[in-house]
Amino acid sequence: MRARPLALSTRILLPVVAAFLAVLGGTIGLTVHLVGDAQEQALDAQVEELRRLPTGFFQPESIEQLRFLRDLVGAELAIRDSSGAVSVTTRPALAARAASTDTVTEDSGEVYRVFRRSLPTGATLEAFLPERVIDERKWRLARPVILASAIGLVAMAIVAILLGRALARSMRGLAASASALARAPERGDLPLLGIREMDELARAFNSVLREWRTSQEKLVAAEKMALLGRLSAVIAHEVRNPLSAIRLTTQLLLRRAPEGDARSRDGLERILGEIQRLEMAVEDLLQTAKPTPLALAPVAANLVVEDSLRLLDAQCRHLRVEVRSHLDAGLPDVPADAARLKQVVLNLLLNAIQAAGPEGWVEVETREIAGGVRLVVRDNGKGIDASVRDRLFEPFVTTKDSGAGLGLFVSKQIVEEHGGTLGYGVVGGKTEFIVEIPARDVRVKVGNA
Repeated sequence: MRARPLALSTRILLPVVAAFLAVLGGTIGLTVHLVGDAQEQALDAQVEELRRLPTGFFQPESIEQLRFLRDLVGAELAIRDSSGAVSVTTRPALAARAASTDTVTEDSGEVYRVFRRSLPTGATLEAFLPERVIDERKWRLARPVILASAIGLVAMAIVAILLGRALARSMRGLAASASALARAPERGDLPLLGIREMDELARAFNSVLREWRTSQEKLVAAEKMALLGRLSAVIAHEVRNPLSAIRLTTQLLLRRAPEGDARSRDGLERILGEIQRLEMAVEDLLQTAKPTPLALAPVAANLVVEDSLRLLDAQCRHLRVEVRSHLDAGLPDVPADAARLKQVVLNLLLNAIQAAGPEGWVEVETREIAGGVRLVVRDNGKGIDASVRDRLFEPFVTTKDSGAGLGLFVSKQIVEEHGGTLGYGVVGGKTEFIVEIPARDVRVKVGNA
């Protein structure tokens, strides 16, 4: 059976406690050693002070004074003459066994440490202090250090536990957010917690999530395009040919209509305008499903705009939309596919006319810019709905009651195939679409075409 993994707080606590215990053990050992050395040095200093006393304190007849010194320093004392014989002592049994050793054991088992100093008379002063007393003094001095270290260990353990639990809560929250995103990946990103390592993990997860969303969007778009390809084949067969026949018949009727019959001629022109709109929709579908290579040639952008305006003239008059054109007469030719560029201009103008509505106006403007030509189409309509602004150039996005939502998508594709850009903006409360086509390297592009 697989062992259960340790909790994060435990993983943090164990190494902290182990490291602190090692430090604590070393600290205690070093403290005891240093305190012991200091204690022995203090005892040596006391014996040294005794050595400096007048020699009268250490005569055989001064036993009472020696006992007084014993009580003063807390150690048994003995005086040996130059031959090593004990002259006077406060503990004969210890003095008899001491000889030249550094420790001596009493009959009771008590072990004494022996401290020696030579006296000016040639005699030797010996002081006997129990090892037990020395050890008690060591631990009494070391106890505050040990206590402080123990308190530090407990404090560090508490901090480690609290830190581990806080990190564990953060990790659980991150895991819960990740699980929620796994169930609904389109709902957002993992939150940043203010912890560097976790934030790096969240950013990496969010990056992968965004790539996944992009791939999903591309997959959905590809599926739509595949479906559109199948539909467009049917549309090309079932709609295009009848539309051509209707157009020819309507044009024939318009030529035969009497010049004075304005009502009939206006109706026929409206029919031709609607046929034009349907043909544009069919072209958008076909272009979306199966783009065709560009047939590049030097094109006068103003001629494309004027031709498009003539085709939409009847529709503008029917909707009572005023068209204002400001075309720069000095425009350079641009390398373009005239039919495809006309498709873009028609799409933009038709959208603007429908947005402006009855009694509205549409402005179309051309001018030369650095390295190319700019076309601007603006209208005084109510503007683009906020719900579609970010997806305006995606396929099947529209706010109109009719239309497939492919016009702007196809137009952007065509403009970008020409190396240009298509964007939109709002100036003075009016919506405008801006097309920029580069005019450089015309002959090279035409040759490649």
